[in-house]
Amino acid sequence: MHKGGLCSLLTQKVQGIDNLSVSDFVRAMKQSRKSIFHDDDAPPKGKESQIHAVCLQMVAGGIVSFKVDDKKKIGTDQLRRADLSVYCPNVRTREGGARRVQGELPDQAMLERI
Repeated sequence: MHKGGLCSLLTQKVQGIDNLSVSDFVRAMKQSRKSIFHDDDAPPKGKESQIHAVCLQMVAGGIVSFKVDDKKKIGTDQLRRADLSVYCPNVRTREGGARRVQGELPDQAMLERI
């Protein structure tokens, strides 16, 4: 994986974007596959299971998170993918800046876990 390509994608397409749908996030990952994966490892169109695996690893690692847009659907069988948004979890510091909940916007150590 090109970790710089993944960081670039996250900072340009995910961080600070409100209501980024799961579909749009996966679409951005697919469109950026050549900058994320090495040339000989980039999955061809129609065979993007590697991309889905990286998306799940980013969720598991805390690099991206889901937000439920309609809170009434939490805990029901009404919750669908369309009700979720993807975001980079940030918190406000006393100094007014934003920082990653689990470290800086994906640093080398975080990306090593993928």
